[in-house]
Amino acid sequence: MDTKLIILGSFMAIIAFIFQVIPVLFSEVFVFVTVLSGIPIYISARKKPVIGFLTYIVADVLVALLSVHEGFFFFFTNGIVGLSLGISNFYIKKSIINGIIGGIILTISLSIMTFIFGINIFGKELSFHILIQLIILAIFSLFYCLIYDRFSDFVFNKINGKM
Repeated sequence: MDTKLIILGSFMAIIAFIFQVIPVLFSEVFVFVTVLSGIPIYISARKKPVIGFLTYIVADVLVALLSVHEGFFFFFTNGIVGLSLGISNFYIKKSIINGIIGGIILTISLSIMTFIFGINIFGKELSFHILIQLIILAIFSLFYCLIYDRFSDFVFNKINGKM
């Protein structure tokens, strides 16, 4: 592996860690900042998928060492979004397809959190039928990943001097 990419991955893991633990270190008021923790994973995965995967794992371990709760959320939400979108952008250059792929992966991930671990994603338990809940998760995930893909692509291009 290229040393430059390994250093990039290490640096991106630290940045992802910092964004994800801001609410733990300061206040839950800053929970919205954790959304940015997927962008370093995206950048690493878009450069080289293996580096992106390793960055994702290292960042999650670092976060979990400080807060298991935040590590869990990073693993199933922000981190997986950055990883899936970064890897799909490495292979496919169509933003809509990448957003759909990321949306499917995020839907599966959120479903695991909701239906297996019993964590309410939207802050409270939804009383709808399980199929309706899946549809809500899928629609949310699709739109979220389409927007996140555009924003991450913008950041990636700015960093690489494109545009």
